[in-house]
Amino acid sequence: MTVHYSEGSARAVVRNGTVVVLPGPAPAGVVDALWTALDAPDGGVAATLGVLAAGGLAETPPFAVVSLSGGEPATAAHVAVRGTGVKVVVSAEGAGGPVEVTGAGVVTWSERVVDGPTSFAVTTDEAPADEEYPVQAAVVRASALRRTLVEVAPAPDVPAVPVEVPAANAGPAPAPVRGVPIFGLGGGQPSGETIVPGALDVPTLGAEPDGRPDATPEPAPLLGLGTVAAPEAPRTEVDEATQFGADDDYGHLFGDTVMRRVEDAAVRQGEDDEAEEEAAAEPVPAPPPVVSSPPVPEPPQQPEPAGDALISGVPGGWTPPSTLSPSEPPPGVTPGAAQRAASVGDSPADPAPLDDHDGQTMMSSDIAALRKAAGAVVPKFSAGILPGGPQILGLLCPDGHPNPPTNDRCRTCGAELGGDAEQVPRPSLGQMLVTGGVQPGIGGPQVVELDRPVVVGRRPRTNNASADRTPRLVTVASPDQDISRSHVEITLEEWHVLVADLATTNGTTLLRPGQQPRRLHPNEKVIVVEGDVVDLGDGATLTFEGIW
Repeated sequence: MTVHYSEGSARAVVRNGTVVVLPGPAPAGVVDALWTALDAPDGGVAATLGVLAAGGLAETPPFAVVSLSGGEPATAAHVAVRGTGVKVVVSAEGAGGPVEVTGAGVVTWSERVVDGPTSFAVTTDEAPADEEYPVQAAVVRASALRRTLVEVAPAPDVPAVPVEVPAANAGPAPAPVRGVPIFGLGGGQPSGETIVPGALDVPTLGAEPDGRPDATPEPAPLLGLGTVAAPEAPRTEVDEATQFGADDDYGHLFGDTVMRRVEDAAVRQGEDDEAEEEAAAEPVPAPPPVVSSPPVPEPPQQPEPAGDALISGVPGGWTPPSTLSPSEPPPGVTPGAAQRAASVGDSPADPAPLDDHDGQTMMSSDIAALRKAAGAVVPKFSAGILPGGPQILGLLCPDGHPNPPTNDRCRTCGAELGGDAEQVPRPSLGQMLVTGGVQPGIGGPQVVELDRPVVVGRRPRTNNASADRTPRLVTVASPDQDISRSHVEITLEEWHVLVADLATTNGTTLLRPGQQPRRLHPNEKVIVVEGDVVDLGDGATLTFEGIW
């Protein structure tokens, strides 16, 4: 590889198809290390960067590297430039022009691979000398280096071939145009600099062989740009098929553009629909009488349940217990249950209560209220341990109830605890009551068991797809949009319950009895205790009960 360089102050290392230029000062021993690295079979840009950046980015000096690959001639040029004191320009076939690589505006270095290079040049801020010297492998002081990889032959000059135009038989031809001015103003003779080259004595179509026309028309003024003969060109009939806008065998595929209003796209009831409705409204003639079939014996009536039963029929035809009164609901009965008990079966046109979506569905809370009103014993259930849940350090009582290792007695049964702590399944750590922002159709506060993480918000969502850590999503209503989509997250760590604000817009406030209200910092987890209330805004609160 032969490279031509101009003398200067920058240090340049040329060896084995790679050129490295250091325009400024560099650490001691860098040039010797570059000379050794470029002699290796894998020497190139990677080997050069390994030497120059060995002391870290802060110690890396400005540089320019050009490494050729692919044999002779090279098929690719790998370029890397750092700093503003040097640049590389690579010319390549099909690149649309020279490719310039600089280190301006880059913290590390600019890197580029150019395919099919024909030449490259490395220049510094120093003006190059007039004389150049060839070098194949050496360390020199240079201001610029260049190498031509492929000689590009200049395009040959193609002489212009005159084209003979046959004369048209269109009658007498006008006189030849002489001296057509380009920028001249006025009607005088233009100068030689304002005449179109080759425009003098140009014969026109229809002229006689000697160039003399039969008749010379009057010259017409051309907007003050001198005088020019204005012959009347002969009119030639053009076939209609070639005229602009003619049918090109595709016009039948497209119709004319029709402008319509947005209102035209509205779906409206047409005359046919009205006719169908009128036809449906007309009385239908009675069908001919049908011969009745023999009567089918009715199934035996089921014995009615005792008077203290809860349900004596299906919704729409059952009678509630006599103890229920529409005006005075018994204690513990929701207004919806009392209204439903007084209205079902009396009039189908009565409106449904606000907490029932269709007026006929029995909610679990209504069934529990009816059981309580009838004097039935309502069973109580405790939240069990989540199957496959996490294991935490704790103590088990003789009945197998998990407890924190700091307890002396079992919280569930009161038995005395003893023995060493071990890994036990984590039980539910309490309950969370959602009030104020409850969705329509849910009577009273919503109770959420704290047996797994919970995300509360206007439209909560989570990115955690783990089976044992998938949080429960609780949606709260926010008419004024004060609550964020995912507002707070309740997490469980060991035996503690923690709440964190998810970087919301309006924030979250922790209310603890006997203390000042505390605004939670975004994404900061805070331990909650028994009786804590978390205010989400827009009237929605979270009350924590039964916390360990």
